[in-house]
Amino acid sequence: MYKNHFGFSEIPFSIAPDPRYLYMSAGHREALAHLLYGVGGEGGFVLLTGEVGTGKTTVCRCLMERMPSKGHLALILNPNLTVLELLSSICDEFQIPYPAHTKSIKTFVDLINGFLLRAHAANERAVLIIDEAQNLDPEVLEQMRLLTNLETSERKLLQIILIGQPELRLMLAKPGLRQVSQRIVARYHLEHLCKNEVEGYVRHRLSVAGGDKDLFDPHVFGLLHSLSGGIPRVINLLCDRALLGAYSQDLKQVDRKTLIQASREIFEDKGFHARNFFLSGKIKSAALALFVAFGLTAIFWENAPRQILSSQRLGATEESSPLGSAMPVTPPVFHKIHPPQASQKLSVRHQQVEERAIVQGVTFEDGFKSEFGAFESLFALWRKKFDPDKPSAICAQAEAQGLACYSGRGSLDELRRLNRPAILKLYDHEEKPFYLTLAALHGNLAEFWGQNKFLTIFDHVLADHWRGEFQLLWKPPPHYRGVLRLGTTGPEVQWLRKQLNLADDQAFSHGKPRPYDENLREAVRRFQIVEGLQPDGITGPRTLIHLNSVLHIETPTLREEWQEY
Repeated sequence: MYKNHFGFSEIPFSIAPDPRYLYMSAGHREALAHLLYGVGGEGGFVLLTGEVGTGKTTVCRCLMERMPSKGHLALILNPNLTVLELLSSICDEFQIPYPAHTKSIKTFVDLINGFLLRAHAANERAVLIIDEAQNLDPEVLEQMRLLTNLETSERKLLQIILIGQPELRLMLAKPGLRQVSQRIVARYHLEHLCKNEVEGYVRHRLSVAGGDKDLFDPHVFGLLHSLSGGIPRVINLLCDRALLGAYSQDLKQVDRKTLIQASREIFEDKGFHARNFFLSGKIKSAALALFVAFGLTAIFWENAPRQILSSQRLGATEESSPLGSAMPVTPPVFHKIHPPQASQKLSVRHQQVEERAIVQGVTFEDGFKSEFGAFESLFALWRKKFDPDKPSAICAQAEAQGLACYSGRGSLDELRRLNRPAILKLYDHEEKPFYLTLAALHGNLAEFWGQNKFLTIFDHVLADHWRGEFQLLWKPPPHYRGVLRLGTTGPEVQWLRKQLNLADDQAFSHGKPRPYDENLREAVRRFQIVEGLQPDGITGPRTLIHLNSVLHIETPTLREEWQEY
């Protein structure tokens, strides 16, 4: 409706993966470079991961346009297939004829091998792209690895590009798939757009569509970043509806009011009052994100990556992760370290250049041999006292100083969102466990406190040793006794209600504070959706850790520039 009104030659914010609209942010440029490097290499696997809606498929389409004319390309969009189904799909894509109703894996592999040898003789490359690769069964992935065994003395005959959501990296880190992981010649994880990139993204799409690049008021881009989380697909939905709203009001520009109204319409938020969802004054910066939280289900729930929907991504639901649950502590022998003193610096960024070289691998000797040593360094990061003579009472030591223990399972992306130092349990190539204390994350680099040393490790190196197990410390609210759910009463419930700004004149009934009711549960659920948590309406450690971050409660984080202690 608004195309002619604003002079567009086409709709600028379609969610179709049109490579003409690919905005080359630093991340997208790097992602494409990795794919081009992999395709031009000597064969093997190339890995591109990222959250839903970040533009992975669009980058892939851009790659396809840049493929050499003398080549063969197979694209698998739905890899939720058996080995036979995937092999037959590859044959279909490469236009390789095969006997009808064949059930022989060998037949398919021989036919593909013959095709690849003929392509190689004609100096033609063969590339297989598998989208949504996190849906691949491990057995199918192993068969893909066997296909890369087809090679000459010079190079492999088939290049395989795997595109998927973040849990694909965790899946490839499993010991059973280490042979696949070792054959990945290039890998990249695509992040969300930052605030400045959102403005560039919108202006780029407006320009490609033939419209005025200034159709959006410059003051709306910060709000747009907050509402969308920097996810290109959500940006498209919001901008499309905002332009429609501006057209209906005969406006020349999209302003903040129009964008907020568009978010309400997109997220189907009927009759809702902002004051019920604004948090206390400390977190006004997050209030606008919560303003549309009710409707975010429509976007994140329909299109959410499986790791948001699955309990495995969360390690457990809030209900199954009680505060202070006993954490197993490996018995002696302890390898004590000296925690950082007041004069020591806790960041590799502050070390001499020769001391902060990026290591290309990590071994059993680099880490703590027990959780005890790792916790000693973790307490130091929190600037808390640690008694080395009480190794079996680690969590009790934390609770005595206003902290609590939490253990879970997840990905580096989850730890980045939790934004707290954490102990990671790793395994060497002989399956011997060891521990590192994660102190900071910088892009695809992770900084660790190890056995009397700092280590800076690429995330793909870490993936070869880490299976997602982590432990951390966090700061619970006053009087916190455990997970909060429907029917819970106590001062911690009133604290939570206050932080979500749900306290009102009806907060007391017959002189008693209101319990954890449906109203509070719904407010918690909406907050969880905004934060990318499982929206179960239960307030446990993960939800409270995210709330602490929004409230700017003073804690060590993974993102800050570590200062001298």
